[in-house]
Amino acid sequence: MNAIVILSHLMDPIGKLCKESIGRADLAIDKLKTMPNIRLILTIGWAYRQDSDKPIGLSVKEYLVSKGITQDIIKTDINSRDTVGDAIFSKINFLDIYKIEKLYVVTSDYHVMRTKIIFESIIPINIEFLGFKTSNNALYFASELDSLRAFKHTFKDANLKSNESLIETLRTNHPYYNGEIYEKIDRNPIPLIKS
Repeated sequence: MNAIVILSHLMDPIGKLCKESIGRADLAIDKLKTMPNIRLILTIGWAYRQDSDKPIGLSVKEYLVSKGITQDIIKTDINSRDTVGDAIFSKINFLDIYKIEKLYVVTSDYHVMRTKIIFESIIPINIEFLGFKTSNNALYFASELDSLRAFKHTFKDANLKSNESLIETLRTNHPYYNGEIYEKIDRNPIPLIKS
């Protein structure tokens, strides 16, 4: 089975997706239409806004449904707070549950390089990366390199093939997950939202 993971970007306080999030979702819809053997879509992202309790992964799901995508093929993970979390929770809550042979990961063009390195380090299957075309490539280049260096430093001692090691590294070394910036995560991720 083939599947798509859509990495979320931004939304407003009521859950309306920004142009870039919509562009990513539309790119996934286009891929789905041309590849009838894609059976599942994962939308991913937590309730990151202080002024909203809505996870962005659910907003992306609602957008897909509004565009005619059948709700029962869409799963949502609300654990992820960044790209490395996208990869880890996609593996634990999606790939380890469903028999996925090929994965399409949708993000923005400037984010493809870092996403590719992180996902391929953690997920041992055939992955194709799709980048929504933006005008932000040059603006984000330095930030992407800094984030990639941070990933390599944070996970330098982790066993990238072990779910337990991945979660424990997030819980102890990553400021988005260890309580430094946001609330510390549990050892057991929140299960997928399936409908």
